[in-house]
Amino acid sequence: MKNSFAQILQHQVSRRRFLQGSGALALATATPSLPLAWEAGKPAGATGAAGLSSLTFSEVAHQITPTLEVPPDYQAQVLIRWGEPLFAGGPAFDPTQQTADKQQVQFGYNNDFIGYLPLPLGSANPNHGLLVVNHEYTVPKLMWPGSPKDHALDKAQTDVDIAAHGLSVLEIVQKDGQWQVQQDSQYTRRITPLTPMQIAGPAAGSARLKTAISQDGVHTLGTYGN
Repeated sequence: MKNSFAQILQHQVSRRRFLQGSGALALATATPSLPLAWEAGKPAGATGAAGLSSLTFSEVAHQITPTLEVPPDYQAQVLIRWGEPLFAGGPAFDPTQQTADKQQVQFGYNNDFIGYLPLPLGSANPNHGLLVVNHEYTVPKLMWPGSPKDHALDKAQTDVDIAAHGLSVLEIVQKDGQWQVQQDSQYTRRITPLTPMQIAGPAAGSARLKTAISQDGVHTLGTYGN
């Protein structure tokens, strides 16, 4: 028997408890910082009728403003920006002295897909978990002083640009109404196009996965074939 739309919707909502009560991610897909927005004064895990999210808010007016606008009774907090260190003691961000080595241990550029995994694993904790952020593309003219065109980047700038792509994995926790990144977390990861990887599952080794950077369709070289 096929599930009804209501059953499917309820299943999907139950997987998004991070959006209930304490927090809803506000995604800045065109800017390099990652803000969080959540409803102030709501107890963590609060739910409405039938277990659906109790988040209710007035729509923000359609307009262009110099600041991030959130509905009344909501708060917004910038959690992390492009280039900020992911690891304790990591290099501070300086756009005039940026290098590929620094970028590989700093938050990447552009926030595209964002996934939230509650901690402890298997729980529905909305106040402590992992964020997995996809850095899908960069905008070089916004990254470099002088706004060079994409095709005019030099070798050092190109290496930084490559390293700014990929994924960042952050452990975050909400304390006293504010979110914090745990830089000393065992879960922190920075994955770039240069990170060696191993492909698993039934597709591993397929001829369709064999490329210049994965000659056996299982392992990547961790470089662009250079």
